[in-house]
Amino acid sequence: MIGFAALRWVTIDPAANRAAHDLHAVLEQRGWRSVIDAPGWRLLADPRTNVDLVRGGAASRTIVIGHLFDRRATEQSRHAFGVVPDDADDFADLCTRLVETCWGAYAAIEIDPAAPDRVSLFRDPIGMMECVTWAYHGVRIATSVAEVILPLAMPDGLGICWATLAQLVRFPGGAGETLPLDGVTALDAGCLFAVDDKAVRSIRLWSPADAARRRVSHPRPPRDYLPDLIDATLGAWGTRFGTAIAELSGGLDSAIVAAGLSRCRPRADVRWFHYVAPDPQGDERVWARATATQLALPVEEIAVGERSIDAAVAEALPFGLRPSVASLSLFHDRDLAERGRALGASCLYTGHGGDALFYQFATPSLAGDIWRGRRSLGTRLALTQDLARWTGCSVWSVSAAALADRRRQIPPPDPHFPLDLVARDVPRRWPALSSLEDALDLPPSKQIHILQFAAARAVFAPTWTNQAMTVVHPLLSQPIVEHALALSALDLTQARRDRALIREAYAHRLPAILVDRRGKGSITAYYGRMLARSVDVLRAYLLDGVLMGNGILDRAAVERVLDEDAIMLTNVYAEIFAMLFAERWARGWLSIIASARAS
Repeated sequence: MIGFAALRWVTIDPAANRAAHDLHAVLEQRGWRSVIDAPGWRLLADPRTNVDLVRGGAASRTIVIGHLFDRRATEQSRHAFGVVPDDADDFADLCTRLVETCWGAYAAIEIDPAAPDRVSLFRDPIGMMECVTWAYHGVRIATSVAEVILPLAMPDGLGICWATLAQLVRFPGGAGETLPLDGVTALDAGCLFAVDDKAVRSIRLWSPADAARRRVSHPRPPRDYLPDLIDATLGAWGTRFGTAIAELSGGLDSAIVAAGLSRCRPRADVRWFHYVAPDPQGDERVWARATATQLALPVEEIAVGERSIDAAVAEALPFGLRPSVASLSLFHDRDLAERGRALGASCLYTGHGGDALFYQFATPSLAGDIWRGRRSLGTRLALTQDLARWTGCSVWSVSAAALADRRRQIPPPDPHFPLDLVARDVPRRWPALSSLEDALDLPPSKQIHILQFAAARAVFAPTWTNQAMTVVHPLLSQPIVEHALALSALDLTQARRDRALIREAYAHRLPAILVDRRGKGSITAYYGRMLARSVDVLRAYLLDGVLMGNGILDRAAVERVLDEDAIMLTNVYAEIFAMLFAERWARGWLSIIASARAS
């Protein structure tokens, strides 16, 4: 995790001078270090951030902060750090070249010596580095750790946007792109922002839709080059970290990451863990052990015990700028964080994002891809039948989806909430997802692909592990994302099963028992017992909570769900966890806002 705070102000403003000085002093008392300390311009890094991750200095008007890797080197299976161009025409040109020639987790900042009230900001295309900005007593602040800085320098208008939070309770996957806080500006990933004391203007330099429109030119087919690209991406991340931990879950995505890390030279120093579910339907040891054996990885198996949620657990849930509403991980995430700390690990590698990028979703919308491009009628009919079998739909339904696509009847995907616990007067619509803004001309299957990528960004929200160490989601690295989005949904699934292409690509690297596996381990019974045992605490926490008090939740619906019998009989666990995390987040920010105003 990289923590920075940039401060920019007009030096002839006494209030701004005082505010900047006071904030700087408090941060230094907490162990932050000054990277730039110039009149009207400060950059500070938190104790965990290496100053070599800052490119530029007091004499430079442009600063790039974070992990930056060379794009061409990665695509050629080499490792090299990215270089900030020194001959860019302007900041927009510099950021465009960063997008095209580099990748990583970073933010860029430019100041204008002639206009001290003006700052330009850019956030990496994937959004791996958080960046938020606001004005405080004449000081323009930009930071990656707003949850640390806001209590010390809170803008007057800071508050919770309850309508936006309600949308995230309905669709937790929007948390990576939608911030339910008023009074601050969260930079959209891939966007250049120009801010001053009058306005905030933005220009999008990268979008998943643009990546989807591009066609990758490569001398080898995707099944051959994708594993090499993933290896190189993991190798690049490995140059930044020493001891790491990772989980071998028994699923495909974590095995892909394990296969890449096992090929790093020098070999990555990774401690592997596998969590053993208490129920047979959730026990994935067979697949995890097969993968560990083939890759020669020592894996420590950890039995998952029965747990319950009490008030102390609820109040100690991970807290940060964004709500962790998409997370189902409680005790497992906390245990990983504790084990990482005990080992002195600086990094956790995950397989998050693979389901989204390599296309896990069985949908008749794929039918439009079948009739796009040059294929014989026989091939199209065979693929239509394959898709019907995979999706469980009739051939006629699949054909109708193809016809709608050809007629360009392509509305944005409709939100579907089978169980809606949000108050009925809250509009039923998606949160504002920047990823979909320019995607409406794309095929429905690709819109779904981009929607799932947007949802995958929710993994950047606070967790116990990312508060203890840097959490790297290598499958969400920009080169992999762009290559996956450029492939059609038909290429990725072959109209017959989830992630068909990547399975084929790893058939020679991973055990057949894993590659050919259909389905996943189920831990719904485990979560059901956990929530049923916790129902009294959950009722008190949610029915008397701030979400209910602010009209976000439907009391009758929540009361029906928070019943021991209902919990054991119906799979409502994701909805309950979304409410729980949103409640914790809202209470946390209300407390911070009240304390700051009182002082």
